[in-house]
Amino acid sequence: MKTTFIKRVRSAAFCFVALSACSCAYKLRRGSLNRGVGDVESARVFVPIVDNLSTEVGPEAVLTGALREALSTLQGIEVVNSESDAQFVLRGRVKEWGRRLSSPTSLSTAEAEARGGLIRNQTTAADIKVSMIADFELLEVHSSTDSAPSVSRRLWQRQFSSEGTYEAYNRFEELSGSSSSPFINRSRERLQLRKMSDSMARQIIDQVSQDF
Repeated sequence: MKTTFIKRVRSAAFCFVALSACSCAYKLRRGSLNRGVGDVESARVFVPIVDNLSTEVGPEAVLTGALREALSTLQGIEVVNSESDAQFVLRGRVKEWGRRLSSPTSLSTAEAEARGGLIRNQTTAADIKVSMIADFELLEVHSSTDSAPSVSRRLWQRQFSSEGTYEAYNRFEELSGSSSSPFINRSRERLQLRKMSDSMARQIIDQVSQDF
């Protein structure tokens, strides 16, 4: 009877130690990159400028800024300025950036032309749909030594997408012989790009939180 009791005590003690070790490992793993559980040191993450494989200029800078800003607001994460200072690297590339006519919202008429000089028989306002597709991967960086360079291990790789719509105008000013529409349209498209980048950044942050 006494021997059986001792065996049970030893078994319970072993289970407690094993569970404690697993709990600590999980705490370090989750806390190091995600929520900074307990007194775990913040994870250092580097986000290089996103590569741009599309034919458009600009989406890579806006997306990089949105992602760095989103990461910097998370507890337990420190966004660093170089890969040599980082424990993790979040690397991405824009694969596609496109726009297409969604639907016309108004057409030029003789009355409108008399008032504002709209181009005859052409769409003067239309909904333009813009979309962006990007690949991202999260790498774990192992520090280099004097005898060996740093190495990276991929934790995950995923494709993300985002889209938006803005109303574009096509208007010709008779007096000046020019149009301010391109400037207005570029401004509206850039605003949509920022919204799309913020949306994609949230998707990426969710992936970091769930998969690591």
